Amino acid sequence: MAYQGFIEPSFEHLEEFIRAVFTSVAGEQTRLALWLIEEFDFSQFSAVRLGSNSPFGSSQLAGFGYLMPIEHNAMDALVKVLTDEEQLDCNIMHLEIAVTGKVAIAAYDTFNCIFFNPPITLDFLADLKQQAIIDKYGLLKK
Repeated sequence: MAYQGFIEPSFEHLEEFIRAVFTSVAGEQTRLALWLIEEFDFSQFSAVRLGSNSPFGSSQLAGFGYLMPIEHNAMDALVKVLTDEEQLDCNIMHLEIAVTGKVAIAAYDTFNCIFFNPPITLDFLADLKQQAIIDKYGLLKK
């Protein structure tokens, strides 16, 4: 999959990063696909189980996969589950967020590699950098 750019997260601020991204893209046409090291019950978020194939492209990813909507009314609870050690006691290996079927954010290898596409904007990323939520971002060479 081709991406517009990359993001280097501030690992101390992953919760804020996830919350900011969810807030900027949440809606009826937004879906979260994630793969965990261990199984987890996401039934409260209308999640369906995935295999290793990404529902948004040709990626094959390791771990236990789940697909669920990111909606405004459940966003806070979902962020809490994903970032609170008492809730989710297993690591997120990979994460993809798609808006209208196109990947907007893709994080692989426990957030060591993060890529973005529209509707994520450079202005949005500049704001996150100014707040120290991310360390760096940039465009990829074509």
